[in-house]
Amino acid sequence: MVEVRILVCLLILNNCKGPRCNVFYPGFQRNFRLEFSTISTSTTRNEIGLPPRPSFTNPGYNGTVQTVTMGQTTHIDCQLNNLQGFQVSWIRKSGHSMDLLTTERLIFAADARYSVVYFPPDTWRLVIRSAQEKDSASYICQVNTHPPSFILVKLLVIVPSLLTVDDMGEAVTEKYFKPGGTIILRCLVSNYREDFSLPIWSRKGVQIIDDKKERRIKYEYGKDGSLELRLYLVGAGVEDTGEYTCTIPGIGVKPALLTLYITQGEETAAIQSNPGSSLYPEINLIILTILAYKTITHFL
Repeated sequence: MVEVRILVCLLILNNCKGPRCNVFYPGFQRNFRLEFSTISTSTTRNEIGLPPRPSFTNPGYNGTVQTVTMGQTTHIDCQLNNLQGFQVSWIRKSGHSMDLLTTERLIFAADARYSVVYFPPDTWRLVIRSAQEKDSASYICQVNTHPPSFILVKLLVIVPSLLTVDDMGEAVTEKYFKPGGTIILRCLVSNYREDFSLPIWSRKGVQIIDDKKERRIKYEYGKDGSLELRLYLVGAGVEDTGEYTCTIPGIGVKPALLTLYITQGEETAAIQSNPGSSLYPEINLIILTILAYKTITHFL
């Protein structure tokens, strides 16, 4: 009985022509397909002559988390049934910001790393090349039905972090030694993945190569997904003083810097600086005090 009443109402409204039929917005022609396209079940839509609404092939995909390592290419698929000419758009949501990336084959994203690929009959793939930290966001595949249909996938970009540490694993940016011994420089890489390049040590823009003699490089993998890069300077001399850089080539991650000081005399043997600092005036004062004391006692 309910279905009969709906059909009667539709027939009456459909035969009503002109702006006078629009009681909500006088002066505008009514769009009955839009107004009555939100019927809940496909059975009812078929009974009134409307095709089934578009649906997602894998609705369980909605709300999932997808990961990609920094610098790699990734994609997110949106697969649909009964698309019937409706348009598919990809939208990026980060915090309170929402950006339209694509609609059909049209690209609206200013970043050329974003593209879209269509696989007939109804699959739209968003492609993100050379993933960066800023690409961590929610990505929405939306169909312009009324109301809109959509699924959301959260993308998490795995970004490594590099830190120079001392023998105790504490952060350090400066190290002090006397010449002649073996010095170990350590670089700890967190969130390391196998598809990253191996980290390297460099000095003055030149990569330090393991020569099996005075310069030795070793890698040690941690159970927590970390990687420690060690540089052994055998028989280090004053000429080894300078800034050393630890980085991962090819992905643009922030490098870790360590300044090494090798000075003559026992006064500065194995002095370590505080983490994250530059050359402290207090350390200079201590050194000068020791030197002054030794000089005075020498002439007494």
